[in-house]
Amino acid sequence: MHKAPLAAVVGRGKLPLGLKLRYAAGGMVEGVINNALPTFLLFYVTSVVGMSGALAGLAIAIGTIVDALLDPLIGSRSDNLHTRLGRRLPFMLAGLPIAAVTLVLTFALPSSWPEPLLFTWLTLVSIVLRTSLSLYGIPYQAVAAELTEDYTERSNIMALRWGAGLVAGLFTVAIGFNLFFVGEGGLSKAVAYLPFGVTIATLATLAGAMGCWAVYQSRNLQHQPVADSDYGGLRVFREVGEVFKNPSFRALASAALLLLSSLSFHQGLGIHAGTLFWRLEESQLQILPLVTLVGLVFGTPLSAPLSKRFGKRSVAIVGFSTLFLTYLLPPTLRVTGLLPLEGMALVSLLAVNAFIVGALMSAAVIAVSSMLADATDEHEYLFGARREGLYFASWLFAGKTAGGLGVLGAGLILQFVNFPTSAADVAARVVSAQSLTQFGLFYGLVPGVLALGSVIAMLFYRLTAAKHSAIVDELHIRRGERQHADLET
Repeated sequence: MHKAPLAAVVGRGKLPLGLKLRYAAGGMVEGVINNALPTFLLFYVTSVVGMSGALAGLAIAIGTIVDALLDPLIGSRSDNLHTRLGRRLPFMLAGLPIAAVTLVLTFALPSSWPEPLLFTWLTLVSIVLRTSLSLYGIPYQAVAAELTEDYTERSNIMALRWGAGLVAGLFTVAIGFNLFFVGEGGLSKAVAYLPFGVTIATLATLAGAMGCWAVYQSRNLQHQPVADSDYGGLRVFREVGEVFKNPSFRALASAALLLLSSLSFHQGLGIHAGTLFWRLEESQLQILPLVTLVGLVFGTPLSAPLSKRFGKRSVAIVGFSTLFLTYLLPPTLRVTGLLPLEGMALVSLLAVNAFIVGALMSAAVIAVSSMLADATDEHEYLFGARREGLYFASWLFAGKTAGGLGVLGAGLILQFVNFPTSAADVAARVVSAQSLTQFGLFYGLVPGVLALGSVIAMLFYRLTAAKHSAIVDELHIRRGERQHADLET
């Protein structure tokens, strides 16, 4: 039987399962890196290598912020590039190997160097790693908005991509705690970080190759640059201004700015909290991040049906509201003496809390990713141009800037509350009661309030399923009219 070309199914909704799975595999790249760095990096740099919390947070934040400033340029260029491989794939092929190499270098810091030189090196490595990840990730994410225009199928694609990233993240955290950082020294064992970096970089490279393959196979589904797309240096500023004129995008970008700040701050302090604030055993430290990832995996298949039943915005608001409560309450109750549990009773409570966070956050983030893809259709409806790359880049710009500020804030808090920076003090858990109290208040209030802000931002998103369907119908009419006019000329 003759099979219709892939281009023929765009807009009809359903896509071949094999294509969706290969595309989703590419999400493992960010799943590996974005779980390895928040979970292990700040602890490695401060408590193993010996940098101060403020300098470590600043170096990591600079890398994230510089990358964020380049994101709109990458997104705009990938929207306008003409090549026989399409407009997305060349960036992915350039970024993937560089990201793999610099990921290894991130976990191979020379601790014998003086702190100023070490700070400079970490800053440079952070900039290159984050920028190369964007070269791969922004075009990769933009393709999701081009594969289909169907409201529900987009949620399915985002769920598969998100799920693949979670599996990779779960694997990364699991092998870190159970393979590399076990035995004498545990997380303080400096020699374990280089082989850990090599292992996860190899996994990211293999997964990224699958994503590149899927993007190559689907090149006929991807929109072509408009006729006047020759690139100019100032063009990106006009395009970014155009993107921010869309109120749907403004709501999503604001929510990302606040949400990613909350997540980054909380994750950056995760091991410090587990080790010194909650005083968990080495064998218990891995439970909370792993349970969170299990919750994220559990929530992944729930996103599409929940979004279809209640609407994507409602799912996002419920997820972000839950994050506000689960981040705020446990450490605040601990500081005020209302959570006196210890040992496995405390671990069990925190694990249930982490699972709820993961499940609802998974559904919420998938919904927001799908909303962003819907907003690109609204942009074409309002302004007559496709800006998928710039949309995802600008959204990531807000998120990465917030993420960098979150890590910087976490490092400054460690400095302010005088948490130990030497491996010996961390292992001995030498920290004053005043420092613990101050840490607990910051650890609960700051990410909780930021998460609440993301809820408020989502209230301004107005693109419903019915409105999106009407927009897509109108776009099909306009495209048909343009095609007819082109044929006549």
